[in-house]
Amino acid sequence: KFIKINLPYCQQLYYRQRGKVFTQREVNVDQYPVLKDYVPSLVIRLTDQQLILKLVRARHWVEYVKMLWRHSRISKEINGNELMRRSGVAVPTIVETGLGLFPAKNYQFIGYYLMEDLSVKGLHNSRDMFLSDALSSDVRLFFLRNVVRDVQNMFANRIVFNDFKLENIKIEVNTNGNIT
Repeated sequence: KFIKINLPYCQQLYYRQRGKVFTQREVNVDQYPVLKDYVPSLVIRLTDQQLILKLVRARHWVEYVKMLWRHSRISKEINGNELMRRSGVAVPTIVETGLGLFPAKNYQFIGYYLMEDLSVKGLHNSRDMFLSDALSSDVRLFFLRNVVRDVQNMFANRIVFNDFKLENIKIEVNTNGNIT
């Protein structure tokens, strides 16, 4: 149930809540490419497993207290993913989750989750695709209608998505230049 994740600048122990992708008790992730390293989280592509590892940082000491009531940022992200899935919005599948154990030296993350890497399935960042000349006006309109439909669906299901932006929407473009 316990797993240790080693980064170049810290080692941290986690309690695995769900899934068992990491079969070993200790995982070194310093050889994998970092996609984003910013204040709220660290995102790493586990290329050999075709997964994305997201390590979530606490923005404030209150996050550690919120962990006791499953109301921390990590819990909200995992629960939000499941809520959107149940409401019909296509989201990446989360295959493993873990919570950081009580603070110790170099304790930086309150938890982690592993999700499928959508780029392996041929999906692209919609912001980049939308701003490029690769899509026709009709395809852009089709894309925007789908986004509006999903936002309406989330609104109807009382789902608030705080980090809603084109960069967080993935699309697949077929060989004809159409979105599928």
